[in-house]
Amino acid sequence: MEMLYKLRCLGFVEIGDDIWFANLYFNALVRLNKRTGKIEDLKKFPGYTMDWQWLYATVCHVNEYLVFVPFRSKEIVSYNIQTQEFTSAPLNLNKTGKKERYFASAFEYGRYVYMFPVEAECIIRYDVQRNSIKYLFHGLDTISDILPDTAERFALQFEFVDGKLYMPFAGFHAVAIFDPEKESLNIKYLPIKGGCSTINYHNGFFYMASWKTCKIYRWNHKTEEIMVYDEFPQNFLPGEYLFLSGWVMGDRICFLPVQGNMIVSLDMESGQLYEEKRIDNRYKEVWRVFYGKRMGESLHIGIADKDLFCILDYRDGKSVIKPYFRQDTYVNRAVINIFFLENGYLDVFVEHDKKKDDYMAIITNSKKKNKGGEKGNFGRLIWENV
Repeated sequence: MEMLYKLRCLGFVEIGDDIWFANLYFNALVRLNKRTGKIEDLKKFPGYTMDWQWLYATVCHVNEYLVFVPFRSKEIVSYNIQTQEFTSAPLNLNKTGKKERYFASAFEYGRYVYMFPVEAECIIRYDVQRNSIKYLFHGLDTISDILPDTAERFALQFEFVDGKLYMPFAGFHAVAIFDPEKESLNIKYLPIKGGCSTINYHNGFFYMASWKTCKIYRWNHKTEEIMVYDEFPQNFLPGEYLFLSGWVMGDRICFLPVQGNMIVSLDMESGQLYEEKRIDNRYKEVWRVFYGKRMGESLHIGIADKDLFCILDYRDGKSVIKPYFRQDTYVNRAVINIFFLENGYLDVFVEHDKKKDDYMAIITNSKKKNKGGEKGNFGRLIWENV
């Protein structure tokens, strides 16, 4: 039950004082005020019931639209911030294939949003103005003949260098090079073990962290030279998967774990790997750090528990994680309770987390009953406890 109240995302956008994202644990578009930490807007994505999880991965901001990348959803959804209206574009499953996971990463290019597959069999181009989809590279040339159906194509990261996107395959020893101007795709095979989930370009080199093995590669795409860094910190404990994103911070690259017990950094001059931040693995699912975004000199990261968003500062040879803001769990939980109640989910409604005004608003505006067909005890609890 507690999982329903967690605010977790794979990607987010910041617009003014607001952070927008698709929540992973239930079907919701969330607008969070980054100054107060309070939820100020909560909407249900169309076409799916409340209990759907991991519907959308990341989100792009194009003009007045938020465009959500379908992970488990079978349609792209755009949201007009001004009119507060949703628009949907269904995927052609004959071209994407019927999959458990479709797309994760996305790249904005003019009025287009290019989306790159996790398991889907193609890259797609979404036209924001026309709400239309173009399917590119069905089968991803020869890769789909080599990869098993369940193997990951791409994770979240890519680098845009000299007009081309460089994207490592997470489940295969290759990098895809995509030209959005020509809409062309080349695949570069590399002598590395398995695939990579992160990629960062710095001073002529691509740095990529392996998805499943304790290795970080430095690749010169012009000379084909590859260097391997595999002497991880002594207390590093990897999970089944290692890192979801890496970010250049000063003279180091900080790698944010999917499963693991620390944030690790690579000194690009010495090649030394360091422990940056130890992570407390208190949960069986493993404490997770998800995607980050560079904002000035700091890296804003989404964290699974405690604070939803934090800042990772790396200055003067030191890294510090500090709250970007703290969640007001009392207020946020009350808002989420109302959200579930209005969508017919009385079984997850927690009365004692509400204020008197919240109770009165529910009693006045809602005629819903619980699973047993009885009205809730809102009034009795108000008189006894408030």
